[in-house]
Amino acid sequence: MQCDAEEYLPNMSGGADITASTAQDWVDASEGHCWLQPYRFFEWAEGSIANPGDEAGNGGGDWNTTKATGLDGKVKTVILYDSSRDVPDQIRFRQVFEDNDYDFTHGDDVDDRSDSAELYCDTDVLNYDNFDFIRGVEAEATYQCVGFQVSEHPNDICLETAYTNLVENGGFESENVSGAWGLFKNSELSGWKVNWLSGNGSGPAVLEIQKSVSDWLSAEGIQHAELGTHWLEGSGPSAVRIRQNLDTIPGATYNLLYQASPRPNVNADDNILQMKVKRPNASNISDTIELGSSGVMDWGVYEYSFVASAPTTTLVFKDLGTANTLGPLLDDVQVSCEELEPSDPEGEEEEDQCIIEGYKYDEYGDPLSGWEIGLSGEFYEDYGDDEGGYVEDTYTDITDENGYYCIEEYREDRSEPGQNYEVGEVLQSGWNPIKVTVDGDERSHNTADSFFDVWVEIDLPEIGETLEVDFYNEEEEGDNDEEQCLIEGYKYDEHGDPLSGWEIGLFGEFYEYYRESEGGYVEEDYTDITDESGYYCIEEFRGQTQVRSSEEGRNYEVGEVLQNGWDPLKVVVDGEETPYNSGDSFFDIWVEIDLPEIGETLEVDFWNEDEKGSSGGGRIQPSSSSNPQVLGAETEFGECPAFTEFMKFGDYDGDGDTTEVAFLQEFLNEHMGLGLVVDGVFGKSTRTAVHAFQQLYHSDIILPWGLSGRTTGWFYKTTRIKANEIKGCYDEAFLEDPKVDFSLMDA
Repeated sequence: MQCDAEEYLPNMSGGADITASTAQDWVDASEGHCWLQPYRFFEWAEGSIANPGDEAGNGGGDWNTTKATGLDGKVKTVILYDSSRDVPDQIRFRQVFEDNDYDFTHGDDVDDRSDSAELYCDTDVLNYDNFDFIRGVEAEATYQCVGFQVSEHPNDICLETAYTNLVENGGFESENVSGAWGLFKNSELSGWKVNWLSGNGSGPAVLEIQKSVSDWLSAEGIQHAELGTHWLEGSGPSAVRIRQNLDTIPGATYNLLYQASPRPNVNADDNILQMKVKRPNASNISDTIELGSSGVMDWGVYEYSFVASAPTTTLVFKDLGTANTLGPLLDDVQVSCEELEPSDPEGEEEEDQCIIEGYKYDEYGDPLSGWEIGLSGEFYEDYGDDEGGYVEDTYTDITDENGYYCIEEYREDRSEPGQNYEVGEVLQSGWNPIKVTVDGDERSHNTADSFFDVWVEIDLPEIGETLEVDFYNEEEEGDNDEEQCLIEGYKYDEHGDPLSGWEIGLFGEFYEYYRESEGGYVEEDYTDITDESGYYCIEEFRGQTQVRSSEEGRNYEVGEVLQNGWDPLKVVVDGEETPYNSGDSFFDIWVEIDLPEIGETLEVDFWNEDEKGSSGGGRIQPSSSSNPQVLGAETEFGECPAFTEFMKFGDYDGDGDTTEVAFLQEFLNEHMGLGLVVDGVFGKSTRTAVHAFQQLYHSDIILPWGLSGRTTGWFYKTTRIKANEIKGCYDEAFLEDPKVDFSLMDA
C-alpha cells in the first residue's frame, strides 16, 4: 500500500494483527490519499537469516524474491516443504526497497512514528523497520503481510512529464512515401513492428503506408497506414499485425486514442480492425471494430483508458477482415496520461515554409543523417530607401535522423527572375554520388565549380511553393549490408530485462552437397550466444554450395540451453506466443519451425524466470525418502487403476486421448496441498504443479532418465508410476502405455 504523504500512513506499530483486509480497509478510509500499488516485490527467508538492510534492494543469498504485485496490489507466495525438511519456527519477510522509497526509521518510540515507512506481518506489528517475522509457522496455514510506503501517485508522476505521446510515429509520418503509397519492412519502420498474420504473407512482412491514394485525406498529417498490404514479390493473402512496446508507469492510468476509417469502395468484410493492449500479469484490453463499407474516407475516433501493470505495455493492431490487399486504415495513434484530442488533418502546428526540401539516402534507400545540403546563388538584399542589390549567399541545413532537410523561405515578395541558383551537398569522406532527383525526376548533376561538391541548377519556386530535391550516395568501399540472419531474437527474464550469455540455436537435418550434383541430409546445429541486449542471430548459411530453399518434409527446432537456476516462461515466434517442448532435443526448451525462405528472417524470443522467483518460494528440495509426504496433506488410496494415460501441457479431458486431467488435478491438490482449479485442462498451473511433483520425487522420476536436475512437466511413464504408487496401485499392467513412444524420453 502506498500513500501520497507520510501523514496518511497508519503508524500501526503495537496495533492489531495483520489480516487479509488490513490494507484495503486503510485505503478505503484514506479519502483517496492511499492505493494498492502494482509491480512491487517482496522477499522471504527462513529462520535466522539476517536483515540485509532496511533500505537494501534485493537481499540476495538466501532471500527469495516473490513475483510482482498485480493490479490489485497483491501477491501470493506458496512455500512447500517435504518430510525431510521441517517447517521452520519462523519465516522472515521484507519488501524490496526501490529508489525514491521512503526510509524506515527503525525505532519504536513515539518520535519515530511520524516519519517512517512501515512493514508488518501476522502478529509482528512492531517497530518501524523493513524486517518482520512470521512466528509459529504451521503447515497449510495462510499468513498476511502488508507494506506501507510513501510516493507520488503514479498518475501524478506521469502528469509531471506534461503532454507526451508514448507512441512513436503514431501518425505514420516518419516513412518517406515517394509515390501514392509505399511498402516498409521492419528495418524501414519507425517505432512499429509488423508481422504477417497466420496463414498470410510470403517474404518479409511489410506495412503499407499511403500518402495520396485517390486523393484520400489522412486523419492526421499527410500519411496513414493500411493493414491490408501487398507482398514484395508475388501476391496472396496479406493481412498484417503491427505492434509497439510502450514505456509505462505501473499503476498509472493511460488514455488511448486512435482514428480508423474503412477503406473506401470495398466490402464491409474487408474493413474489420482489432485493437489490443497487452498488459503483463494482467488481463488484456481488446476491441474489434467493424468499420463497415463507405464510398469515401470516414475517419472515426476511438478512445479507451487502461491501468498499466508493468514498465512495458504492448499496443497491437490487426486486420481481421478478408485476407487480401484491402484492409482498414489507421492513423493518429496516441497514448498519454493526459486527456487526448484527435489531431487535425493538416497537422497540429503550422510548420515553417520550406523553399527547398528533400531527403538524403544511401544506395539502399536508407536515410543518411548529418549531411550538409543547401541553396546557393545571388539573392536580392534591400538596403533601405528603395535601394538594394544582388548579393551572393548560401543557405544550408543538416539532414536529421530521417535524412530530411529544409531550406526555409527567406523572401517576402521577390521572384528573383534571371538569376542562377544551385542546390547541392557537401560530400563526406568515403562516399560517392549516385543521382539527384528534382520533384521526382532524375537530373544530371555537377561535381565542380561551386560551393558544393555535388549540385544541380534550379529555378527558384514561386513564393508559397516548395521544390523537393533528393540526393543519393553510395560508399566507396563495398556496401552496407549486414550479415543476413536466418533466425534472430531476444532473451528476456520475467520482467522483460535482457539476459546475456545464453546459448540459443537452430537444429535439424540440412542438405549438404558432396560434389557437383550429389548430396544428402546431415544432422547439424547452428548456435549463437546472446549479447548484452539479449540479442542473438543465427546467420544465413544457405548459398550456392548449400542450396536449401524449403527443406520440405524436414523438422527444424529453435531452442535454448537452460542455465542453472532458471525455468522457461514462454517462447514467442514472430510476435505470437507458441507452445514449447522440453526434452528429446539438442536443446532443453524448443519450438518446431518451418525454415524461412532465403532472404527472410524468423524472430524467436525466449522468456525465462528465476526458479526462486517463479513460485515465490525457490525450488522444492529433493527427498531422500522413497515416499515423502507434504506436511499437512492427507493421502487417501482410491480404487485401482489410478492413472493409465500420458498427459502433457495442452491436453484436456475429452480431446480424444485423455480423460484423467481432472483426476490428476484432484490428486495434486490432495497430495501437494495446492489449490488448482479442477477443470480438466492441462494448463500452465497444472504443468507447474507437475514440475513440483517431479522435483519432490526427483530420484524416482527424473534420475532414471539421466536428466540430472531438469524436470519435464510431462505426466509420463515414471511420473505416472510414482503417482500410482502413492495411490496404492502397484499392478505392472498399468505402468505401461501402448500409446506412448517411450524412446522420446531416452537420456
